[in-house]
Amino acid sequence: MRRVNRGEISLMGLLFYRIDDRLIHGQVTEGWAKVLGIDTIVVANNQIAEDEMQRKIFEFAVPPEIRALFLKIDSVPPTASHLEEEDKRAIFLFSNISDVFELVESGFIINELNIGGLRSVDRDRRLSETVFLNDQEIDMLKKLILKGIVINIQAVPGEKPKNAESLLNKKNFFH
Repeated sequence: MRRVNRGEISLMGLLFYRIDDRLIHGQVTEGWAKVLGIDTIVVANNQIAEDEMQRKIFEFAVPPEIRALFLKIDSVPPTASHLEEEDKRAIFLFSNISDVFELVESGFIINELNIGGLRSVDRDRRLSETVFLNDQEIDMLKKLILKGIVINIQAVPGEKPKNAESLLNKKNFFH
């Protein structure tokens, strides 16, 4: 993601990467998309990319001025390159940490990652008010941080971001 000074929106392209198990919802379309001036929302999820009914349901939640794309994880790198070349402003949404981990392990570079929410279903360790993790997700998050990715937890743009590495250390999850 290119840096944007607080209160300013750059006219240049921007690729924003976010994990949120609810994918497209009000925090994304009314919060992040408006503040960042997003013109494209990309849902990166193998299951949804192949499920026409789910894609149509998510499309109803996207404002008409924003284009929605539904991609398999392996289609993210060429699409990100294309959007970046065209100076587009896009949010890439992932429903879980393992999809981002798979993408980064394939060689794709993400400098910054936002985590909006991961509910407690099958997750027994609380990292923040909105993010719960299991042991496997903690390990993947640690590896992403060790690769140099700055990971912040922030549900909405007006909320103060919480650094995931600091929270992992504070909760003694970073061993």
